[in-house]
Amino acid sequence: MKNMYRTLGVSAALLLLVFAAAAQTRSALVWSYQGIDNTTNNAAIAYSPDGRLVASGRADSNDVKIWNAANGTLIRTLNGVNNNANVLKFSPDSQYLASGTGQPGQGLSLNLWRVADGVRVVGRIAAFSNGTIGLSFSPDGQYLAASGFHATGYKLYHVPDMTEIGTFGNFDPTLGYNARIFSIAYSRDGQYIAVGASRGIYLRNASDGSLVRLISSATSMPTYSIAFSPNGTDVAAGVTDANAFTGAYTCYDCSIKTFRISDGAMLRVYNDPSLTIFPKVEYSPDGQIIAAGFSDFNGTSYSGAAEFWAVGSGKILRRDSRAFWVWDLAYSPNGKTVAFAGADGVVAVAHAPMIFAQGDD
Repeated sequence: MKNMYRTLGVSAALLLLVFAAAAQTRSALVWSYQGIDNTTNNAAIAYSPDGRLVASGRADSNDVKIWNAANGTLIRTLNGVNNNANVLKFSPDSQYLASGTGQPGQGLSLNLWRVADGVRVVGRIAAFSNGTIGLSFSPDGQYLAASGFHATGYKLYHVPDMTEIGTFGNFDPTLGYNARIFSIAYSRDGQYIAVGASRGIYLRNASDGSLVRLISSATSMPTYSIAFSPNGTDVAAGVTDANAFTGAYTCYDCSIKTFRISDGAMLRVYNDPSLTIFPKVEYSPDGQIIAAGFSDFNGTSYSGAAEFWAVGSGKILRRDSRAFWVWDLAYSPNGKTVAFAGADGVVAVAHAPMIFAQGDD
């Protein structure tokens, strides 16, 4: 992309830079819906792969809402017992929406909905005894991987009948036991399933759950979010290694780290000037930007932000600060907008920052 400037005239290059600056400073918000403050600590958002819809849900409500992505018109509400969403994922063909639900002691924690008419195809699956917190469809849409709160293994289901294929333990040969899972994601080619746990990302064969490698930068790297790069060569980890209690807060490692999948080598660390916890990580569809929704914590109170970094330089492109933490975010398929859900009950779609040439941020 740097060669672009060699083929452009000087005036054209200047015009491009002016346009980029104007795009970065315009009003970011496209539309928003303001609900009541969340009474629990989870909210979820998802963009349909066809770009037409946004789904939102929260852990304190059995309503999952389907919105028109372009203008925020409410299309339908998916309501049902045990549908208090911790996580939402559309199938790759946009036909189905999976909701991972439940809190400690609520074991009926997985549902599959048909998007076209809002019918719950299969519901109240006894996935995890303390709720489902992670979901990822295989790229071909035939399987759904799920992880649970305090669970040390993950489950695979066949879509759309939701027949359970099996449960796979997250055995750590160094620890000698199954490590607790915080996040889960299919690789872009469907060959691997990555699970985030206390020591990093456990890259596992999707076919049988066998461990390929542990991807980590330290002996302790609690990974609460995982995103594979669009080109399939790298993986990002949202890391929170912290000790928090009233009146004091120590963040040993709160960052986003990227790694090369082939050998586990760390590529770059992305930081925020403030203390942050539980980042929700996403790559832009073109792979040039990393975005995260997270909380800021000063020992007694929380705020939050949706933040964007240039993958190549690590520079912060934009920081959208919020009075409350941002629990989840999702890129549109074309990368022009991003949807987010906040602890203050907001559901919104905003213009995403853009990189118009390599290094132009």
